[in-house]
Amino acid sequence: MSPDLSLPFPADWPGIPPGIPSGDFLIWERWRATAAGLFERLYFNVRVGEPVQIDAALAPELQEMAVALSRRRIDVVGEKAHIWYLIELKWDAGAEALGQALLYKALWHSDPPDSRPVEVSIVTNSFNKDINIACNTYDVDYIIV
Repeated sequence: MSPDLSLPFPADWPGIPPGIPSGDFLIWERWRATAAGLFERLYFNVRVGEPVQIDAALAPELQEMAVALSRRRIDVVGEKAHIWYLIELKWDAGAEALGQALLYKALWHSDPPDSRPVEVSIVTNSFNKDINIACNTYDVDYIIV
């Protein structure tokens, strides 16, 4: 199932990203100015992957809600003319953040919105040597703010 990009936001949009947890919002606040200079557009809470099996007996609006809620969600997708950036925001990012970033990349590639290449980043508040090694191994940008 293709990524659900929803509505684009200008890269310098000053609001609170929809669906962002409080810890991730703190990271976003630290990185917001940098992001504004890197991308043309931003998308938040981008759904990827397949939804769980939905009970056909549910009302249509509940089926739609269940599909949306059961898909994985990328914190931020940055867009430039020739490339997409999938960004995982995580306070004290560890192996879970790396796993999420790699999963999002795989799901994006399984049904991409277009043929542009994809870069993956983890943005966090603290450095972890082991995560840095793994990010270098799997070509994931590791950004400390």
